[in-house]
Amino acid sequence: MLVSRLISLAWLILAVSAATTSKKSTSKTSTTKITSTTKKSTSTSKFSTTTKKTTTSTLKTTSKPSTSTSSTSTSSTSTSSTSTSSTSTSSSSSSSSTTSTSTTSWSTSTTTTSTSTTSSEPPVTTTTPSATVIVPLYIYPSYTAWEPLYTSLAKNPTLKFQVVVNTFNNWSNGTDATPDVYYITGINTLRSYPNAVPLCYVHTGYTTRPIADVEADIMVCANWKKQITWGSDFHMSGVFFDETVYDYNSTTLEYMTNITTFARTNLGVGNDLVVFNPGRVVPSEWYNLADYVVAYENSVARYSSDTIGWIAPANRARSLFIMYGFLGNAAEQIALVNSIVKAGIGGLFISTESVYTAWSSLWAEFCKAVDFA
Repeated sequence: MLVSRLISLAWLILAVSAATTSKKSTSKTSTTKITSTTKKSTSTSKFSTTTKKTTTSTLKTTSKPSTSTSSTSTSSTSTSSTSTSSTSTSSSSSSSSTTSTSTTSWSTSTTTTSTSTTSSEPPVTTTTPSATVIVPLYIYPSYTAWEPLYTSLAKNPTLKFQVVVNTFNNWSNGTDATPDVYYITGINTLRSYPNAVPLCYVHTGYTTRPIADVEADIMVCANWKKQITWGSDFHMSGVFFDETVYDYNSTTLEYMTNITTFARTNLGVGNDLVVFNPGRVVPSEWYNLADYVVAYENSVARYSSDTIGWIAPANRARSLFIMYGFLGNAAEQIALVNSIVKAGIGGLFISTESVYTAWSSLWAEFCKAVDFA
């Protein structure tokens, strides 16, 4: 009986021992599994980091073209960052660094785009024409009669217009005369344009007209600057002496010197521009007295380019051409203007009309051609 109990006890001990061994084995297996899980977690963390690097590379590449792409890439990085943070703290730090890099890359891209936009704007330039327009304005200024001139002054603001205001063809005058309301309004409007230079018309009869009569006409214009009528400014900026002589000798020089000096003295400083109109090429000495000389006044049909060759190169910039009866088209007018201006002539007038009391049918095109010549 005792032996039987001992045998049972031995089996019990063996059973307990076997159970204990089984538990230890299970514990080891569990530990191994945990270790394996940890390794997988580490492997996942490395994969996530690699993914972030790829995303960062994509971000830097795609963020430059547009802000929209950058925002999408940043959003992807943020999602990856959240996933990585739950897996590993060190990965989250790496993601933060990547996001910062992405933001810097976007800012640089924005600066580059802004610079590109600024440099693409067309440059603004202002060019002063080399020639002026001389206008024999013999048209009475009723209602809108001078409107074509005002329009050209406004459309060509850098182009100078020497405007010969011939009141004597349309209105009787005396030494104390004041122009009528139409001239007051017209000249006042003319003077509102800074590129307009109104000139008083005075004819000399090729030195046959009495000097007293010439001086009386000059005083008519000179007195306008002393009058204030309805707050208008209708004074002249100089004088246009018509029918001046070709011959240069002591007699003609004395005559022209007297009336020129009288005009400059009475018109005053700043309003003393003097233009001679002999209508042809004259001896160079006349340029010593006048500011400008009309070296050609005749029809386009009679014009020859040889005329320019007869003018001394030093005097061409102060020479004016007045031409009428033009029969060509706008393109032919441009070619004619360019040939004259490029040769150094200082100012010109071309009209399709044969008189100065009507506007040329190519007036606007003519002004533009001189402006761009």
